[in-house]
Amino acid sequence: MTAIGLGRRDYAKGVAAMLLATLFWSLSGLFMRIIPQDDVWRIAAWRSGCMSLGLLLFLLTIYGRGTLAQFRAIDRSALLGAAGFFAVGSTLYIVALSLAGTANVACLSNLTPIFAPLLARLVLGERSGPAIWIATALAIAGVFVVFGTDFGQGSAIGNALSLVVAFCFAAQTVWLRRYRDIDLVPAVCLGGLVVFVGVGLVRGGLAISWEAFGWILLMGFLQLALPLILYTRAARWVPAIQMTLIALLDVVLNPFWTWLVVDEVPAMNAIWGGLLILVGVLISVIAGRKPQASAPAPAAAIPEPVGER
Repeated sequence: MTAIGLGRRDYAKGVAAMLLATLFWSLSGLFMRIIPQDDVWRIAAWRSGCMSLGLLLFLLTIYGRGTLAQFRAIDRSALLGAAGFFAVGSTLYIVALSLAGTANVACLSNLTPIFAPLLARLVLGERSGPAIWIATALAIAGVFVVFGTDFGQGSAIGNALSLVVAFCFAAQTVWLRRYRDIDLVPAVCLGGLVVFVGVGLVRGGLAISWEAFGWILLMGFLQLALPLILYTRAARWVPAIQMTLIALLDVVLNPFWTWLVVDEVPAMNAIWGGLLILVGVLISVIAGRKPQASAPAPAAAIPEPVGER
């Protein structure tokens, strides 16, 4: 197979991984509506702790007795960036959901394409062609169409925190691309532990009901750990701007799940805005299939099966 063919095949794998990650991420609003009412900080802490547990089990499955060595081998800059952006973004996302409606948070926190191109250009030297900019404009327009007349719902603080979440997600995406030759799942795992321990110390305890813990455990594994594994893999093959555009499908899916299960009906403009987002994502995915003129990405560090160690 030619280098172009291999590149397209890897790109297709990355797009598939990013689509699956977005599908699982979009369950966040639904989980927050199902989990029994509790202190939002404790929910954020246990969600991150359960995610770290899920990631640790994954790493043990892949690396076996070499898992600890993977933590020790992480570059310090890669560790601080991946863990830090995750810790801040994931915590503020849960807080924002408690202060604003699901649609508000889903929209504002997914405005990552506003930040991703600038960060990718500054940090990675990744440039976007005209098709990608058209796709970005359509997708962002779709986000604001979905938002529509619901802009005033929720607090201004909740909306502002959602924008900070968008920046953190864009920065984390660029960081994963920068260190795409390193397995950064251990770094994200540590980021979750930082949130868990930090909130416990600041808030003076982590006591929650067993019912809430059961739902949060499922949320940590299904809605956070699994998509983060897929997300770190996608960063090996998909440019940062395409990753953030694909993630915009959360704007369509997140309110859909809450409508389907808990009857939180989104506004009709969500349909038209969702179509714009879908078109933008489709254009970006197709445009990304073309061979890139820039230097190829460094080879990814593929984990060896435990049996071969």
